[in-house]
Amino acid sequence: MSVRHRTGAVVLKINNFKEQDKIISFYSKEFGKIDVVGKAIRREKAKLRSFVQYPYFSEIDFIQGKNHKILTDAVLINNFSNIRKSFKKIIIAYKISQLSCSFIKYSERDEKIWSLVLNSFLFLDQKEFSDSKAFFLYYYFLWNLLSLLGYKIDLSYCAVCQKRLSGRVVFSFEKGLSHQGCFPGELVSLYPLNTLRLFESQNLNIINTLRENEKKSLKEISYNLICQKMKK
Repeated sequence: MSVRHRTGAVVLKINNFKEQDKIISFYSKEFGKIDVVGKAIRREKAKLRSFVQYPYFSEIDFIQGKNHKILTDAVLINNFSNIRKSFKKIIIAYKISQLSCSFIKYSERDEKIWSLVLNSFLFLDQKEFSDSKAFFLYYYFLWNLLSLLGYKIDLSYCAVCQKRLSGRVVFSFEKGLSHQGCFPGELVSLYPLNTLRLFESQNLNIINTLRENEKKSLKEISYNLICQKMKK
């Protein structure tokens, strides 16, 4: 007899599989990132079809089949209706899902990552959360996710002299952030660094205090400090 598993889970991605099935990628509370096959779920009258749409949050039941986990039941908890009403919000939700699919390993339970994923979607879904602030939520999620996955960069202290960063600060692949006089590198602004330090507090409400003119510098420093570092 197959063991039935139950967990809360957020839909990250859905792909067609075989003639009538779908593979649903979830991030779940109990099992981390998992792929579950929805048998015959592409049929118009399929029982579970309306409970596992993107980016729904549901309580799901599944069993471990021979080759795949098989979805057996689902109860919808939140369909994130306010996200789906906004083009900007659905784009940010999609980008958050992409990051999760790209960087999180399968079947590794992590309560902090679960909290980050779920709370980011819940925050984005708030009716009073402005579309114009959704951009910042993506970078909040990016920095906190990569920090939880072990890619944390020290934003407060010089990697060489260990003193608090101030004045002219540079970034290098060898050392990370340091004072310009301690190690050669590309000059960066302290302005977006302060925003990134706020992100580390993991207080989502900080996003509402950020200003439009911070977007460009935040995007640039995120690329330099994370994307380039991970490509090395």
